[in-house]
Amino acid sequence: MAVELRKNKRFPSHLPARILSEEGEAIQCTVVNYSHSGIRLHWHHGVVPSSGGPLLLEIDLHEPATLQVEFVYQKDDFLGLRIHEPTDQLFLEIQDYTQRHGVSREVTDAEAENYRQLMVDETAMLSEAMPGRWASAFVEETGIHADRSRTTDEHQQWMEAAQNVRVLRADFMQEFARRIRLQLERWSRGEAKKTEEETRSETIITLSLVHQKDFEDWLRTKVTISHLQAHLARREFEVKQYFHAMFSGPESNRFNPLDPVLVTEAFRDSIHILQLPRPCREIAFAVFERIALEMLTATYQVITDRVDIPLTFLYRRNLPEPVPAQTAHTQAPETLNTAAAGAEPASRPAETAEPPDNLLYWPGTPKAREQAERTYSSLGQLLSLRPLTGHPAPVQTGRLSDHDGQTSPVSQALLPLASASDILGLVNDLARDNDGLPMGLRAVMEMVLTQRGLRLPEDTANAVDTLEQITRNLLDNPELADFIKPCIREMSWPLLRLILNDAAALFNPEHPARIMITVLGQLGRLTLVGQSQLQLELSRLLLPLTSSEVSDPALFEEVLEQLRYLLDNAERRVRQNTERVAQAAEGEYQIHRARQNVQNMLGLDTSAKTLPQSVVDWLYEGWQQILSIHWLRDGPDSERFQSAVTLYRDIIDVFDPENRGQSRLLQSFIPLAEQARVELDDLNGPLPEHQKWYRSMLTSAGMHLSGGQLAEAVEMQSYKAVVDDTSGAGKGARRVRALNTGDRLQIRDTGQVVSIAWIADDHSRLACVNHTGMRMHDFRFDELAKLMETDDVRRLFEQEESTLDQSIDSLVQQIYSDLSRQANTDPLTGLINRQHFLHLLSAALQEHNRNRRPLSLVLFDIHQLRVINQSYGLRTGDDCLKAVANELLAEYPGCLCSRISDSAFALLLPDQDTELAESSARQFLKQMNQVPVKTAGGLEIHPEIRAGLATLTADTADAVDLLEQAQLACQEATSSGQSGALVRYQFQQSPRHRYREYSEWRERLDRALQSDSLSLLLIPVKPVQLRHKALRQYEVICQLPDGPGGRIPPDEVRYSNSGGFMQAYEADRWVVRQLVKWMLHNREAAAVIRRFIIRISGLCLTDGNLSGYLRQQLEEHDIEVNKFCFELDESGIRGELNATAEHMHELRSLGCQFVLSEFGTGQASYRTLKTLPVDMVKIDRNLIDDLHTSSADYALVKSIQEIARFMAKKTIAEYTDNDIAWDILRGIGVDFSSGSRDSAVPLDGLELPPA
Repeated sequence: MAVELRKNKRFPSHLPARILSEEGEAIQCTVVNYSHSGIRLHWHHGVVPSSGGPLLLEIDLHEPATLQVEFVYQKDDFLGLRIHEPTDQLFLEIQDYTQRHGVSREVTDAEAENYRQLMVDETAMLSEAMPGRWASAFVEETGIHADRSRTTDEHQQWMEAAQNVRVLRADFMQEFARRIRLQLERWSRGEAKKTEEETRSETIITLSLVHQKDFEDWLRTKVTISHLQAHLARREFEVKQYFHAMFSGPESNRFNPLDPVLVTEAFRDSIHILQLPRPCREIAFAVFERIALEMLTATYQVITDRVDIPLTFLYRRNLPEPVPAQTAHTQAPETLNTAAAGAEPASRPAETAEPPDNLLYWPGTPKAREQAERTYSSLGQLLSLRPLTGHPAPVQTGRLSDHDGQTSPVSQALLPLASASDILGLVNDLARDNDGLPMGLRAVMEMVLTQRGLRLPEDTANAVDTLEQITRNLLDNPELADFIKPCIREMSWPLLRLILNDAAALFNPEHPARIMITVLGQLGRLTLVGQSQLQLELSRLLLPLTSSEVSDPALFEEVLEQLRYLLDNAERRVRQNTERVAQAAEGEYQIHRARQNVQNMLGLDTSAKTLPQSVVDWLYEGWQQILSIHWLRDGPDSERFQSAVTLYRDIIDVFDPENRGQSRLLQSFIPLAEQARVELDDLNGPLPEHQKWYRSMLTSAGMHLSGGQLAEAVEMQSYKAVVDDTSGAGKGARRVRALNTGDRLQIRDTGQVVSIAWIADDHSRLACVNHTGMRMHDFRFDELAKLMETDDVRRLFEQEESTLDQSIDSLVQQIYSDLSRQANTDPLTGLINRQHFLHLLSAALQEHNRNRRPLSLVLFDIHQLRVINQSYGLRTGDDCLKAVANELLAEYPGCLCSRISDSAFALLLPDQDTELAESSARQFLKQMNQVPVKTAGGLEIHPEIRAGLATLTADTADAVDLLEQAQLACQEATSSGQSGALVRYQFQQSPRHRYREYSEWRERLDRALQSDSLSLLLIPVKPVQLRHKALRQYEVICQLPDGPGGRIPPDEVRYSNSGGFMQAYEADRWVVRQLVKWMLHNREAAAVIRRFIIRISGLCLTDGNLSGYLRQQLEEHDIEVNKFCFELDESGIRGELNATAEHMHELRSLGCQFVLSEFGTGQASYRTLKTLPVDMVKIDRNLIDDLHTSSADYALVKSIQEIARFMAKKTIAEYTDNDIAWDILRGIGVDFSSGSRDSAVPLDGLELPPA
């Protein structure tokens, strides 16, 4: 809004500025007032120059800033302008510049005291009124929910919650006011605010992302804070400035006691007094958010109306001055290990130790350092999300054997932080007693420091934990040579000292420590002989590092230089071996080509002719060798080669049928035969065969020229030239022709990886070597094309990973596996949960559609589990569930078992028809009747189990349908009232309806494809983060012509297990063709769209036609195929991942991108993401819907985001109508979100907003 509309002018200034006219003239003016979105100018030039669009205003700041503004009003000598695209950065720059150059007036001491008292009064009033208003509103809300209750228990729950609030209202209000008053008193005394860390220490509460009983309250608090901050951002910014201006303490202690964070945390820490049940707490936070928004808005308005302080006259810190480049690298760090990883989401600062004495060493470029910090931070976030399975038990060795005391986590949290010198001294003590890092190093360090009355800083603990796990993965890596592993152990202590100062060192690609580990791995890989001597040499080189008790990165540089010398020698040997192989292969190829050409020439010259046996033997056993040698030595155009060709052709011509009886030719034939014999004698020596051929040829020539018959005549066959055919078509041939020297190939049978050392000019032959340059495989074109067609040999596109990168990847994969397992596992029984079971069941149904093997599903239900809980306690009920789970795992170790509801278990029996499955289930029921469960009172009970059985048939539409059939059968067994009853599923109408609906959808889709009556819809993909707001991208889906507006066929039909691959394949091809056609005729509209996301089947991707079609459209019509982004899910991938990756690389060469969907649900794994060259990851909706209540889902989604960031990929969240989930996703850092189906627009009617 314009500044003139404000009641008080909050931002006075006096900045020189200029309006830039369309003619390029700069008209001088002055900024006299400004806000976040508006500017007021002193203007004495009359009427403002007219403009068809925004004006250009140039302001003199530290550097001239040019911005677009819009005319609002002109009054006297003043202009009101609205900033076209306001940003916080611009506002702060103007404020900073104004502060540096002074303002119009100061606030008097009397005014400041009055304002301080006003804020104390307003804060005290709000702290007393807010909890009372909340309590009244919450009681009213509980009445509404009680009226809507469906059960007596639910109704009673809401009524008890209301009663608790009425009885404990005074205590709650007193506690809330006390917490706000505590912060206000600190503000008045100039002290720092009471942090959440201090609160946790006093109340003995620990918070973890994954294992924390109060996780839901913590998450609701964060969501409420996020909502309040979003609505109050501008007002709270001004109020915070006012509080800071009147603050009497040091600058570092400034805070706003009416901050939404402090108010919400006070509510969270006070609500426990009311003892509200879990379902009521969600409503409690929702009501509080509404009340807090209303009251904070009103309070902020009172403060901004009654306080008149120029906001630029603040005691805030100025923007930092730029640091000269030549001195930047010598600046000492402020804290030890500033890159804190794995910080908890709570708003408390990371714990750091005192700064070290030595200067922080930052090798490499700023970009490399930034990348290292970002990678380490992502890994730290993943480590913080990892399930808390506990650290390995510390190994008691040497000096540590005397430390037996234990300290509780609470008392340990109150201990002072260990300094950098304390930590370094402890590390040196441990290094003297251990060759390498002991198991559970972090626990060892924490234990020793606790005995010394200290505690390990959190960021240091995270760095130690990271190094320990990476080192362990290195030592367990089978690709790291055994004789190198002792060197890694020796280096572990110097590395630990290094990361105490620079936690991200191992993630900096230019840091000497990281390069050293990579060089050691390469040395081990390239050294096959002399390993013991090299190990001794390496130990000698590492001695300066291992013997030093300080962190000196310069030592790493010195040792690295010597290691590089050793590596250069090893690599030179490999290059020499490879060059020898290439030279040998080239020589063999030239010999082969010479022989083949000579063979073809001889074959064509003798084709269908009658020759004496002696001539044939001489020609193919003797003279062919001379021809080949002359071809190789002198070339096919040389005089010697042409003379040899002329000689043999003259000899052959003598035996032409037309020369029969021409005896005069005998005198000219004799010198030819003599010359042929002499040439052979000169080449091979006077062999008996030469004389034999010579005499026999003379005899045969005499008989033929005298008119007689040849005694040993040979009828030569018609000859067709033999060539190495490299013109083959197909996928394999294309892949071979695309190969280059240096490319790596993997042979599936052996798993061996080889590099191409040499390729013939015509690609007819290839020679491959192993990693040491030794010759391993030779391939012909047709042979390799067949192998690559069947993916028995595949090209490796990804770069070869170092052993360190492999160790880091192993750590990330293990973290993701742990989180995925946690999210997909029932915590009580250890079985997989319902969501994951349905995914795996869908995959099993897909496999059934391919092999048609029987498949049965049994549902076991514990009868009257609720009665057991009420009669014997929840622990007994849990024991019953565990007993069933344990028996299922013991009886069916290779089968899919799941706890799908409170009292029900699902068991999938592959390769078992109805009779076998029923027999097996009855045996299990009989066995369970013999399993006793002990109660808390020592009694033994035998829970009753009922079962329902369903077998996969043609009536089954999908996994949900099969599960529904088993549930119906189980319900019938429960209704029978018989203990151990088992019922088979019988045909019912409701499941059949689902199958018929699927069939109808498929028929409609078939008809629409045949009649070309489908149409395309676009669903906007919206940015979650502001940095992506300029991107326009859409998901493309089909629409069937079924009534007004059409119908969208559900993806589960188009890509269903029973839908058939060909239907999805045809639909995919139709979508791509239609989109290409639209882009051809709507180039301007297509130009402003960054990306079209198209879901395709595995068959469409791998048939090879898609890349050819898009390449043709690019070459012939200049279609921007780089706007195509294809979405894949792992269940739709046909064949091996590596083969799929090759097809994806073909499309990526055209600029296409890929999205991997269903990530995090068990379908798409970390290995899939690592193997396939995807650009974005789509997070499954099943993980998003309950994000605000499920700690496991939150941890898994957070890990997916961090893994994607770690691998430089973007993330897309599937659509959900849960607004709280979107706020959480935004905070996590998810990049984009899919729109709802309701937001879809027709492609032909697409209307784009102006760019």
